[in-house]
Amino acid sequence: EAEAIVSTDMKKKAKFGGIGKTADIAYRQERHREKENMTDFIEKKRQMFLVQMSLDTKRAEIRKLEEQAQQREEALRKSELMLEQDATRFESF
Repeated sequence: EAEAIVSTDMKKKAKFGGIGKTADIAYRQERHREKENMTDFIEKKRQMFLVQMSLDTKRAEIRKLEEQAQQREEALRKSELMLEQDATRFESF
């Protein structure tokens, strides 16, 4: 595995013109940019995850509140129906 890394490093250094000092500096700058790009990518993915998690949480809360509202409306309808039935029974008494 270490040999593969060294081999890959040599290929990348060759891309910058060999193994000289200038090529080494260019290679280091390229590696630094790659690390920054990877760091930026990871940070963006993290932010996307947090936004998605927040959105999912809000949607779940909205769904829960809608279910509670439906249950309360149903309870209100039942109460109204019972009140009407009681009024009808009282009038017939």
